[in-house]
Order: sequence, then C-alpha cells, then structure tokens
Amino acid sequence: MKKLLLTTLLLGGFFSLVQAQIFKYKQAPGTVNFGPRIGITTSIVSISNNPLGSPQVRVSLMGGLFARYQLSERWSLQTDVVYTQRGARFDKSVAFDANSQIEKLALGYVDWEFKAIYNVRYKMFGKPGNFDIFLGAQPSFLVNAQLNDLDVKENLNSVGFDIIAGSGFTIGRVILYATTKIALTDANKNIPTTNVSIRNLLTEWTVAYKF
Repeated sequence: MKKLLLTTLLLGGFFSLVQAQIFKYKQAPGTVNFGPRIGITTSIVSISNNPLGSPQVRVSLMGGLFARYQLSERWSLQTDVVYTQRGARFDKSVAFDANSQIEKLALGYVDWEFKAIYNVRYKMFGKPGNFDIFLGAQPSFLVNAQLNDLDVKENLNSVGFDIIAGSGFTIGRVILYATTKIALTDANKNIPTTNVSIRNLLTEWTVAYKF
C-alpha cells in the first residue's frame, strides 16, 4: 500500500512538473526559441489559359524547423525552413505532347519563411490566453516536379516568392498554426507546348514545439 501511494505521488509530481515546463512556459523578451514544426498541407494551383480541367485539392505532409526571437511581450520575429508539397489533381487529362497526358501535378519546395508575429491578449473562461496573428514573405526553392511520371523540374522556375498570412495559438511550448501562402510568381518557365501561368495556393495546418 505504501509503495502504491509513493508511486502515485511520484507520478503526480512528474506530470505536474511536465505540465509546468510545457504548458505554462512563457518565452521572455530578448530570448530565442527553436524547434520542429510538422503538419499537413492542402494545396491547389491557379492556372491561366487552363487546358487541364478543374484542379482538385492535393493533401500532403510537411515538416521543418523554426527559430523565434521574442522582441517584446507582444511582438516576435520568426524564421522557418520547411519542406512542402504542392500541386493538384485534375478532373480530366490533356495531351501536352504525343507521349504524355497530364492528370497530376506534384511539386516539392523548400520554403524559407520570414514573418512578424503579434500576440493578441484575450481571456477565455476567465483565464488568459495567447492568440497570434502574423504576416510575412518567403522564397521557395523547387526540389522536385512531376507531371504524371514525367520529370519537369527543368521546365519550371527554380525559385518563387510567396506572401504569408495566418494565425496560431500558443500554449506554453506548443504552437498550433494555420497558415496561408499565396504565390506572387509564375512557376511555369517552359513546359512544352503550353502557354499557361501556374501559381500555387497553399494552406498549412501545423504544430510546433519550442525548446
């Protein structure tokens, strides 16, 4: 009985310590936190002069690392390096040449995000909370690109630029993000026999942990 009581007390103390370290943590101004960020993305492409049919949403995984500098109680700066997958599926296929029909556009990018974050103080059920809104920009570096099984990386621009906007909840060391990225540049450089403009629209749902 004493061993059971001692074990219960030790476990209770351990979980209280974990809760204090993780969920009650508050980053102080002038400090830097960093950590992993993972989640899922939904992407679609906007195509001018579209011969492909209606694009359908592509759902993929993403992940990377971030570093966050706390400027003040409310303001912080953050940079992230993440791998994201973009593109779309289409409800019909169209021949770009005699040997290829396009049913799926799959793009992989490394994004280098820069954003300014503002913390909105609020109260829910009488307790303080942390709600972030942010705005920024990023260069995106093309890693891979396929139209069906055809490698078209050389036919697309290797670097793109996007604007970033979103919001998130900070719960101690855990951050929940919802982010939208809108392409400012055309991804298409010279895909054979096409005269289309390809722009990505990406939404990310991610979780991050601050060390």
